[in-house]
Amino acid sequence: MVAQWVSSRGLVWQFAAVSWVVMAIIGLALANILGNAIESYFIRELMAEANQTLTQRVLRHLTPQDLEQPMSGERYAQFNSWVEDSVLSERTARIKIWNREGMVIYSNDPQQVGQIYPNQEELGKALFGEMSGEMSDLDDQENVGEKEYGRLFEVYVPIVFPGSEEVAGAFEIYQSYEPAAWFISQTQQHVYLGLIGGLGLLYLSLFTIVKRGADTIFRQQSQLELRSRELGEAYQATLQALSSSLDLRDHETEGHAMRVAHRAVELAKILGVSPEELRTIEYGGLLHDVGKIGIPDNVLLKPGPLTAGEWAVIKKHPELGYRIVSEIKFLNGAAEIVRAHHERYDGQGYPLGLKGKEIPLGARIFSVVDTYDAMTSDRPYRKALSHEEAISEIAENAGTQFDPQVVEAFLRLVDQGSLIPAEDFKPEMRVAIPVSL
Repeated sequence: MVAQWVSSRGLVWQFAAVSWVVMAIIGLALANILGNAIESYFIRELMAEANQTLTQRVLRHLTPQDLEQPMSGERYAQFNSWVEDSVLSERTARIKIWNREGMVIYSNDPQQVGQIYPNQEELGKALFGEMSGEMSDLDDQENVGEKEYGRLFEVYVPIVFPGSEEVAGAFEIYQSYEPAAWFISQTQQHVYLGLIGGLGLLYLSLFTIVKRGADTIFRQQSQLELRSRELGEAYQATLQALSSSLDLRDHETEGHAMRVAHRAVELAKILGVSPEELRTIEYGGLLHDVGKIGIPDNVLLKPGPLTAGEWAVIKKHPELGYRIVSEIKFLNGAAEIVRAHHERYDGQGYPLGLKGKEIPLGARIFSVVDTYDAMTSDRPYRKALSHEEAISEIAENAGTQFDPQVVEAFLRLVDQGSLIPAEDFKPEMRVAIPVSL
């Protein structure tokens, strides 16, 4: 029970560790998803602000003719003055205007005016009518002059003049990313803290539920095992009482069932049978003669030789015993041993005349130890054989009356000194195997 308790608690803590790892993975995944979602939201807001406020204002001060060639002279000076006074701010660091050919028509940096810069993917999207944005690559040749502003977000907005549906060019607006980054960071921290707190509470709740459930199951399992053990002991006592009652009826075989059950189990262990089969063999040994309850006393207890008719009556006891025992569910396997315990390996036994492996292994094992016990016990019609004589008799009948493999195992049992003589056998020596309910 202590081992089961440790195992039960171990499973709970294993669950706790695994669920913690799973929660951590889920938390990291959710944090990553939410972090990206928050950042994407604010980037969309930056793009919307640039489109709705700045570009519309700038567009009112442009004409289609301005995009035909780079601004210069008085026009550049006039437009640039207005941009610096009305457009540029802490949020908007710089602005460029591109025409359809990808040439810079206007920039705060006069040296960029008239330049064409290759690999402008985001610009290409804007010239095809799609607003887009990206973080500014300050190492790029085009953006060398923007390094002093720190992190910038470039918003590309298509230029479409009122009354026209054709894209005439594109605005490139450099928005300062630092205020947005700070706000994004603060928002993400609050979301992460809330997520950690929520997952922590969920984990604690789940762990508490599982632990309480495991404790309840353990208590119920312990109670069930206790009841099962008590019931098993009651079954064992009942079987022993039934076996003893048969001994009381037939004084000549007193203690016989207990001895053969013990020896059958020991022999079965040599043959390597499973614990479940050991249990079946023990019960079969205890109950092998239960069918004699249905044999009349004048036949069962007759002191002299039996007639042919009386032998026929005696031979009915395996079938009678089978009918009794097979009615009890947990003794179904033992019932087969009860019916077959007088079968012979050569097929000359009764009641079914089974041969070789047709005979259940438990019955083949029982046949050897039952014969040994009968030969080494006194009977009114003969004296008991010595241990050596009985062993020799069994060895000689291997392959006819007995299964040769079982006889070989029996001889190994004898050589090990594990075969307890009848006179030294005590009831408490029986092999106690718990009942499987």
